[in-house]
Amino acid sequence: MNSNKINSIELPEELIEFKKIYLNNKDPIKRKVLSFSEVSYFMNKIIPLPINSNSYYKIRYEFYNNDEYLLLFLAYKYIIYKLLLRRINLYELKISIEDIIFTTNFIDLFFQYKSPILDRNSNIVWILPKQKMKQYIYESIYFNNFNNYYYEEETLLNLIYIIAGFAKYEYQNIDVEKIDKVELLNYPTLIFANIKLYEKGVIEIIEEDNRIGIVLNFNSSNNQNAIFSKNEDLLKKKILQVINKIDSVNYNINDFLN
Repeated sequence: MNSNKINSIELPEELIEFKKIYLNNKDPIKRKVLSFSEVSYFMNKIIPLPINSNSYYKIRYEFYNNDEYLLLFLAYKYIIYKLLLRRINLYELKISIEDIIFTTNFIDLFFQYKSPILDRNSNIVWILPKQKMKQYIYESIYFNNFNNYYYEEETLLNLIYIIAGFAKYEYQNIDVEKIDKVELLNYPTLIFANIKLYEKGVIEIIEEDNRIGIVLNFNSSNNQNAIFSKNEDLLKKKILQVINKIDSVNYNINDFLN
């Protein structure tokens, strides 16, 4: 097999599609927010991944930075497994480290890789697609609601952490001479309002060179869908959970202004 033929082998279809979505979006939060059609597409493509149980548990519990190494290991195995199912000759096959590292994001988003199912008869653990995603699809169909989005609590909390840092900067730099009722402004309300501006595209979150920044886009069309603020009560509770922890304060739900 010549090198050109080796290099022509493509990643599995779902990884190619995920790569397009991931690389075309510099927002680390929106990379982990999926529409119903996206979740349905990927869940239709991915399959349970069989892994040697000894290898899995050795990496998970004995390696330094075990989560990182486990994801790298599973990413490599996923690519190989899907290629094998396509009956591709793996002899001298070379997979770029960039593709393996990229695939770790896919595994982390779509698989419950820390809750494997052990098959004692074959010494294999099965890494399954996330049950939460299956539940999301079922509920969307059952309630005929195809305009909601899938995201995990960790994604929402990360958004609040980022926006809270920005809101704190805003709050500390308010020009009190230009605002008559500055006492009516408060930290949790500012975070809540900024998350709505983020959903509208006025506030943008960008990740570059492993650093996260915020930019303002006053040319935004403002017609983007609500994602996190669809459930305002839940959003407010999560805002309180974050800021009361990181700032050692004691805001409550009554501190939000209408």
